[in-house]
Amino acid sequence: MGCDPGYKGSLCTKVCGTGYFGAQCANLCSEHCAGLDNTCSNVNGTCNKGCDPGYKGLLCTQECDIGLFGEGCAKRCSVHCAGSDNTCNNVNGTCNMGCDPGYKGSLCIQKCQ
Repeated sequence: MGCDPGYKGSLCTKVCGTGYFGAQCANLCSEHCAGLDNTCSNVNGTCNKGCDPGYKGLLCTQECDIGLFGEGCAKRCSVHCAGSDNTCNNVNGTCNMGCDPGYKGSLCIQKCQ
């Protein structure tokens, strides 16, 4: 019989080291957990400080839905991003296919003069 998730050792008293979680501490925390140390719950891998911009979910392994970007996936891509679905980079909002005619800038929110 193994240890409960989040613990290891012969007596199951050692907590997983920083960056690890789960049964026998065999799983790595997501590289998209917020903070410099990417820490997560030693038991279930939930990111302690939330997700990096551009990612979502308890484990911060899912990119923002198409059309959304940034912290908490709370920002919308510009309606002036080129392409039929106005897609942009999930982290910083840069339009993937450039701007519609008449717009400029990485976020395609500036009108051309």
